Amino acid sequence: MKNKAKLVTMALITAGLLIGCGSSGNSSKKVGYKGVFVDSIVAGLPFSCGNIKGTTDAKGIFGECPSGSKVTFSIGKIKLGTVAKTSDNIYTPLDLAGVARKTTDNKKTNPRDLANLIASLLLSLNTSGNPSKGITITPEVIMAFEGAMTESKSIADMTEATVAEAITKTSDALPITLEVVTVEEAAAHLAETEDAIENGEIKAPEQRTETDESTN
Repeated sequence: MKNKAKLVTMALITAGLLIGCGSSGNSSKKVGYKGVFVDSIVAGLPFSCGNIKGTTDAKGIFGECPSGSKVTFSIGKIKLGTVAKTSDNIYTPLDLAGVARKTTDNKKTNPRDLANLIASLLLSLNTSGNPSKGITITPEVIMAFEGAMTESKSIADMTEATVAEAITKTSDALPITLEVVTVEEAAAHLAETEDAIENGEIKAPEQRTETDESTN
């Protein structure tokens, strides 16, 4: 009888566990994130995050990047920067340079100078005309730029002069003419982008919810 009672008790416990596992409810699930790259909207900018690679779309949106992953932006052989997910899912040259928006930095190595150099490169590769209406970097421009840069390097290793030289070589390989945008001009444009973000004129893409509902 004792053995039979033990068997009954074990059966009840097992049944309870099965019921608990099979109950319906929400299970937490880490989801990825989408972002938008702006100075103003930048379309066609190559990115990679985790095992995801692509280019920003016509609205400057990229992703979905895996949860917890950093995103790297580059053009041809030139790495612009790698950054973790931002709090507002909006990304700018400032974020790539590691400097907070709406701040200045007067250290010997000025991250804001790097941000302005990145902005200068993006604006100089633009084929859409008026950059205030958006920056478009086409695959043809990227290919020509890659041909102009003979070695892989970071934008941090370049100067305004070497960027201008690369833009000129890129333009020579295209049926269109690219205009070199100076760092000073790029800085003014980037400041306008910062104002637009602060004023709520630039919105991040809608994100997926953080729960996955499953029912058995």
